Amino acid sequence: MAVIRHHVGPRLSETAVYNGTVYLAGQIAEDTKQDIAGQTREVLGHIDRLLGEANSDKTLLLSVQLYIADMK
Repeated sequence: MAVIRHHVGPRLSETAVYNGTVYLAGQIAEDTKQDIAGQTREVLGHIDRLLGEANSDKTLLLSVQLYIADMK
């Protein structure tokens, strides 16, 4: 089985698919001037888009890790 990578950048691939499992990495808000709710909406939109490109969606998530720098 091959690893299929999408949106490959200099440090990571935003999406990697292996054996039918989709892995996402490095999803961040581009507009960091938004509050936490706005940044969360933006990141969830990125995730929805990437999962859709891989013919998947959030109902099939196995694990999620969130890193929040400042709750303020």
